[in-house]
Amino acid sequence: MRILRTAQNSQITGADSRRGAALMLAILVLFALIMIVFQIAMNAGTDRRVARNDRQITKFDLAIESVLLQVFEDLTEDAAASQSADAGDAAGGFPAPGADPGGEGGDAGASGPTDSRKDEWARPQRTEINGVSLRILIQDEDSKLNVLTMLTEDRDEADKAFDRVVRVLDLCRESTTEDIDGGEARSMAEGMREFLQSRDSTVLPVPSLLTDEDSESDIGMPLTLREFIVLDSFEGKHFRDYRDSDGAVVHSIASFLTISTSLSTYQEFRDDIQEASQQTGANVGVADTGGIDAGNEGEAGSDEPGSDGNDPTGNGDVAGNAGLNSAGGGNAGYGVNVNTAPNAVLHALMDRNEISWTFLDDLIAYRNEEEETEPGLEETDPVYDEYGQEVLERKIFDSLDELEEVYSWDTNEPGLRDEFLSHLTVQSNVFSIFVTARFSTAADGGNQSDMSREAQERAEELGTDLTRTVRCLVWRHQSGEEFVMVPLERWEVLDYRPYEVLDFPDEER
Repeated sequence: MRILRTAQNSQITGADSRRGAALMLAILVLFALIMIVFQIAMNAGTDRRVARNDRQITKFDLAIESVLLQVFEDLTEDAAASQSADAGDAAGGFPAPGADPGGEGGDAGASGPTDSRKDEWARPQRTEINGVSLRILIQDEDSKLNVLTMLTEDRDEADKAFDRVVRVLDLCRESTTEDIDGGEARSMAEGMREFLQSRDSTVLPVPSLLTDEDSESDIGMPLTLREFIVLDSFEGKHFRDYRDSDGAVVHSIASFLTISTSLSTYQEFRDDIQEASQQTGANVGVADTGGIDAGNEGEAGSDEPGSDGNDPTGNGDVAGNAGLNSAGGGNAGYGVNVNTAPNAVLHALMDRNEISWTFLDDLIAYRNEEEETEPGLEETDPVYDEYGQEVLERKIFDSLDELEEVYSWDTNEPGLRDEFLSHLTVQSNVFSIFVTARFSTAADGGNQSDMSREAQERAEELGTDLTRTVRCLVWRHQSGEEFVMVPLERWEVLDYRPYEVLDFPDEER
């Protein structure tokens, strides 16, 4: 009996162990199936999100293109309205390329239409198209310093232009942890000048441009300012807006420097060369001037090509090559718009020992003062900024003569005042249009309408939304009696969010 019970116990124990192995095998198969299903679901979800983002990017592009077309129209209407308002003036609107709107002495901008931050294009705007939130920021390139002025033939003027570039680089990021010191700024400017003058020796690919001159093969005109990034003294961070370690806004150097002013069409460029050749009896081209002539400082009676504002060195390929041809008179078309120029640019135009920085500070304060309504005139409707806050109407300079209204104007020597005026204008013709499209990926749709300005800006900087920022560079050009928008750089996708350059930045922004 004992033997029988033992056998029975053995049979029961073996059966129990076999049932445990089957259970473990079933669990493993179940885990494998779960992992396979999970992987399939994850891949399908990823593909769905990628498809959704691709579709959203397409919506971004279409919305951005619609905004750009509207901005083109707005800029054209702004110029036409300015021309109509100034119809009684002999200038009759924007000066034709090569014309001198300011008369002798380089007083460009003394007549004709005026561009300022009072214009609608100069204020950041927001809109929405097909569910896409869009922010439009426009910078006029005429508010910046043209680095191509370092190519002027006159050595003294070239050195002055070089010093201006150094000062801009030194001042443009002041009061931030990313400040560019004087030595670094000089090294950067020297690299830029060598880059422009050593095209033959460069190891980089060199594009063939319509305005190339065989006799001046060593002179190279960059198509964009970003080409300088290949130089050892430059880094990618120099060409983007961001916040430093203290949270202060750091601007791209492209907000202060440009190569895209003083443009002409290719035909105008060739006509200027031919006219200069007939006047001098020589084959005048880029080789004869090397850039902006000494006449760009408003010297009357100069016999050099370019002194009448018809500088034949205009790299006027409207396909995008920025040149040096005059489109604005005595300052050869590269004058800085006194109404829109940033603080760093105005302070860099002349050495502080030549022009009073107290005067420059007063100038900036003047254009931020509230404009008083003239007696008898009806009050205009209030204007609101992109956040719905009312914008006060500020004073502007309708002509350079109005600089005399600045309190400390008379503290500068007359000769130095004239030289300072030769660098200025009150008109803008070239514009960088930044359009940022945004789509919230939050479950609640990311509604920011009830947020304060500071909270909304911070929310946009978190990087949690799907965004796309595009820059378009255009030239507003007068052709006959009409204004046309000529794209110089039609579509450039940026990897940063541009900030508006303010005279008095808010510490909380």
